[in-house]
Amino acid sequence: MRVHKNVRFIVKLLIGLALLGILTYKIGLKELGVAFSQFNWLYTIPIAAVYGIQIILGGWRLKVIIKSLKKAIDFWTLCKYHQLSWSIALWIPGKIGEFSIIYLFKNKGIPLGKGSAVTVTEKITSLIALGLIALSGFLLFFTIKEAAVLAGILIILVVGSVAAIMNKHVRLFIRKVILRKYEKLFSGFHSTLKDYLKNYWLMFKVTVISLVKWIIASLSVYFAFLGLGVNVPFWIVVVITAMTIIISLIPISISGLGLRESAAVVLYSRLGVEAPAVLVSQIILLGFSYGIGIITVWVFFNEFIKSKSEVKI
Repeated sequence: MRVHKNVRFIVKLLIGLALLGILTYKIGLKELGVAFSQFNWLYTIPIAAVYGIQIILGGWRLKVIIKSLKKAIDFWTLCKYHQLSWSIALWIPGKIGEFSIIYLFKNKGIPLGKGSAVTVTEKITSLIALGLIALSGFLLFFTIKEAAVLAGILIILVVGSVAAIMNKHVRLFIRKVILRKYEKLFSGFHSTLKDYLKNYWLMFKVTVISLVKWIIASLSVYFAFLGLGVNVPFWIVVVITAMTIIISLIPISISGLGLRESAAVVLYSRLGVEAPAVLVSQIILLGFSYGIGIITVWVFFNEFIKSKSEVKI
């Protein structure tokens, strides 16, 4: 089983690298080198600030969701948990790695079932927010008819995903086929998620926080473009960022590697932005993400080793 998982990881990593390689070949190394040499590294300061704000918003979103469980988890602890799960997700297809946070919740007295409901609620509201932003930009790239079809597909996907999760037959399949002997560990998932989905005020608040989070996240792309001397209207950046994130959820590569960058090049090119600038901005942000992710995992790993050593003493 472990060998099978390792093979899948390697295959999806190779797919992502292959997509990046093809994209690089099509655009040209020389052109990319010229664009990269023009980047003003002072813009890494506001980009870093954007990442920091995203961590705070992620922690705030979790705080709002968990509050109804009557579990007192420190706000900064939730920020740390959010950042760690995000860092782990960088190495796993389709952002599934963000579910690793449920094991951190367990250490704070939240059972795996309820913790899973918290994470699913977070993902649902995040997808709704991304969908709303993407919908506002469909007419930039498609005809009214095409935009209407895409909007319908997006709505069906969101509603269908929620309906599937709540369907008793789907839940029975997950319990008997996937979870099996671990089924009891995830008790409380359905009832907790049902309570969240029925709490419209909570869902509205969390969706708004998610909306703000994604708009803020788009600032990193905006600043990367400014660093390259390219001025793209901010709302265009917000819309395309949302669309590329949705596309990156397709689990054929590690955390959307290659898919996200390819989609960005295609969409921005349609609006007249040069492909080398788009790909270089994406590569800079990719390096930023993985750099922060590696540092985060390293810090948490050292904290874990230190805490284990103190317990032994």
